[in-house]
Amino acid sequence: MNSTESATYLPGGVGRSSYYVGSRPPRIVRASGYQVQDEDGRWLVDANNNFAVLALGHSNEAVASAVCDAARDGACFGLPSPWEEQLAEMLVARVEHAEQVQFANSGTEAVMTAVRLARSLTGREKVLGIAGSYHGSSDVALAIKSGVDNPAQRDVVTVPLNDVSRLETAFDEHGFDLALVILDLLPNYAGFQPVTDAFLERARQLCDEHGTLLAFDEVISFRLSRGGLQSTKAVSPDITVLGKLIGGGLPIGAVLGSESVMRPTSPLSAAPIEASGTFTGNPISIRAGIACLQQYDEAQISRLNGLGQTLLVQLTGQLPPGWSVRGVGSLVRVIQPERSASLPTRHAFWWAAYQRGFVLMPSGLMALSTPMNEEVVVRLAQAVLESAEEAASISRDQESPFHETENEGR
Repeated sequence: MNSTESATYLPGGVGRSSYYVGSRPPRIVRASGYQVQDEDGRWLVDANNNFAVLALGHSNEAVASAVCDAARDGACFGLPSPWEEQLAEMLVARVEHAEQVQFANSGTEAVMTAVRLARSLTGREKVLGIAGSYHGSSDVALAIKSGVDNPAQRDVVTVPLNDVSRLETAFDEHGFDLALVILDLLPNYAGFQPVTDAFLERARQLCDEHGTLLAFDEVISFRLSRGGLQSTKAVSPDITVLGKLIGGGLPIGAVLGSESVMRPTSPLSAAPIEASGTFTGNPISIRAGIACLQQYDEAQISRLNGLGQTLLVQLTGQLPPGWSVRGVGSLVRVIQPERSASLPTRHAFWWAAYQRGFVLMPSGLMALSTPMNEEVVVRLAQAVLESAEEAASISRDQESPFHETENEGR
């Protein structure tokens, strides 16, 4: 069966909506380092890296060896493995406020666990987030992102990014009903601007005053520093949610907190919450994550963030009128004008880059990997500039038959 035939068995021709780029996306058959090969045999520079998962790039030798060893030793068990404790110890060593870790199968599941955890500890239901932020595909998370009408909407409160006044108003109205405030420190779909120190500090104060838990979603931003982006901030959360990087390319999620915060996830708790799954803590993902974090040290992070800065400098002030670029470390995003009506333009931008031999995220976000060097990044910048010029000529009146599907592939 060829790829065109197989597309009839997938909704819209894609296995997950984040793949969609305006028409049937190319299929990837293999990858190595900073490159992927499509089904036509073309090798392309990968600045998508499975939506920022692969900080070490593809087919990293140590990670691949760990995966193969784990598969030979047994893919999954009905009892824990010693490696689960080892990865948890590594994460606690990196995240200052954390003492214990509960694993999950994805960032989405980790956010779901964090919400249940906060509700158990507070006896409340409501969750506050930044409007437009993406925290996975649970009902609560989607209500934060798009305000979609679902049963979770009544328990969700949103405020604009960095609007301290609206945050204070939300606490005035809902403070003692709020179980959790969840913040992505670098919310991609809320503008890819960092949450300000003033907003973080006020959120921490209001949470403390109202007995509300504060969570940082660092599923994407954890790659930016050894202890995550939060390690560069003065404010610490009660809960940290991780995913992507910490599995070395395999499915994983994690919830981190102090022993007292994590207590309801223990089966020894007086009222334990459900925090389990058939593949939670499976040894293949866990051992891949260990191999990844053992390599992804401060030197690697600093070098990779430096490459991101090079990319940012190359693009700043060079994009078409109305276009802009924002970046923090190894994450750089091209922002297109009239975002709410520019879906065909974003797809045109993606395809223009692909035709030049580069794979981006459909949103315009780029996530670099350690196999890259400055020469690759300079070529990437040139391709982005040429692709933006090409896409900018696309009529803004062009319509797509598909609904916009922005997410980060959790």
